[in-house]
Amino acid sequence: MGAVDKERMIKLIIFDLSGVCFSNEEPVYLELFTRRHGLDRDVFLERYYEFIRQAETGKLAGKVLWKKLLREFGVAADAEEIIREMIGMKTPEPEVLELARRLKEHYSVVYITNYNEDYWELIKKRFDFPRWFSWGVVSCEIGVRKPGRQCFEHILARSRVRPEEAMFIDDSPGNLLEPAALGIHAIRFISRTALRDELRRFGLI
Repeated sequence: MGAVDKERMIKLIIFDLSGVCFSNEEPVYLELFTRRHGLDRDVFLERYYEFIRQAETGKLAGKVLWKKLLREFGVAADAEEIIREMIGMKTPEPEVLELARRLKEHYSVVYITNYNEDYWELIKKRFDFPRWFSWGVVSCEIGVRKPGRQCFEHILARSRVRPEEAMFIDDSPGNLLEPAALGIHAIRFISRTALRDELRRFGLI
């Protein structure tokens, strides 16, 4: 492991899941769904994301979300089957997950993600999260969506580390602003190569 000065000692590494460690299945599936059923894409997505924000904070079940949408848009389909099909499209990024696994041997490695309970139940059955991560936070379990400040305060408190001892990796620039304001080292994920370079710069690999 590389040498790190005390001011930049990292003890906790927080990974976003979709777009970093895994593919982001949601936009791909929604595009497919609207085309399949001949729906106005923009109108449907506006309603979907209105509902999903509620679901991801635990206020609405994923199955209920889809039943509402199917009824509103007059689509004859099964909500549970839709969720299974969507989550079935999620694929891992093996190189990034291997980096997480290696880092976990020396640091606390945590994931943070926005999901409702019904989606998440299927995802955690498909993938071996304890292999790659020490633990994780799902928005529906704490009632706050990333990048809300409380998400990161929750992780810091549970990990018993200061903000400057933590790193957060996400592919969306907008998700980096809140943790950076807290003092967390916020790293934008651009590519696997760029991520490895950043980890080396901090002396983590």
